[in-house]
Amino acid sequence: MGYGYFGEVRLGMWRSKTVACKRIYEKTFKNAKDINNFCREVKLLSELRHPNVVLFLGSCTDGKDKIIVTEYCEKGSLSLLLKNQKLDPPTQLKIARDIALGMNHLHHENVLHRDLTSANILLSASLEAKVSDFGLSRREPPDGLLSCTMGSVPWMAPEVIDNAKNFTKKSDVYSYAIILWEIQTGKDPCPPEMSSIMLATKVLNEKYRPSIPDTVPIEWLQLIEKCWHQDPHERPNFSEILNTLDNFDYPGTLDLPP
Repeated sequence: MGYGYFGEVRLGMWRSKTVACKRIYEKTFKNAKDINNFCREVKLLSELRHPNVVLFLGSCTDGKDKIIVTEYCEKGSLSLLLKNQKLDPPTQLKIARDIALGMNHLHHENVLHRDLTSANILLSASLEAKVSDFGLSRREPPDGLLSCTMGSVPWMAPEVIDNAKNFTKKSDVYSYAIILWEIQTGKDPCPPEMSSIMLATKVLNEKYRPSIPDTVPIEWLQLIEKCWHQDPHERPNFSEILNTLDNFDYPGTLDLPP
């Protein structure tokens, strides 16, 4: 299904059901901290149950490589889908709402995703969106201080670029805004002519955001701009985002910007 430097994802069978097996290579685990991080991800996944969060089914820890078994999402990632087809308005709204539902559940469980990207949104056969990949996720600590582990720059909020310890639930909301922009435009949020370092600098110091085309409906534009506001305190939470999405006019009849 896919592979990278740290591991691969393969199809498997569990009780006659097709599942996804995320195999993490032995070389990933350089010390006890790496093992603890894997165990933390497994524990976190095992505690989450929601239709819009990928379902954890089990793990294999006996061998040198470690494996996480989850439900299989037939349509792959949202990132891949957007590269291959343009979504109609009802599907755009459905996927945006599914992601918000999943993230709302995570935040109510006091879980910060910390790497919310279109590649980490998986889609079922019926295009039900599910939040996945909790390798960087943590429960929000009482003192609000987190480790300095970073996520993916094009989806990274300015306060996190400034200092990774600044990550809050509103930083996940910023990442969600970038995904909304992707859903509406079908484009990559990192311009090809711009390095990750240059992009991070512009987001932090120049309030850079991807350009929103005139064809994007005004209600989407307003929501995106609220969610990627430079000041995290000005961004809505996911409960408020869901209320906004539920009050959208019927997709396809939205008012367009003048």
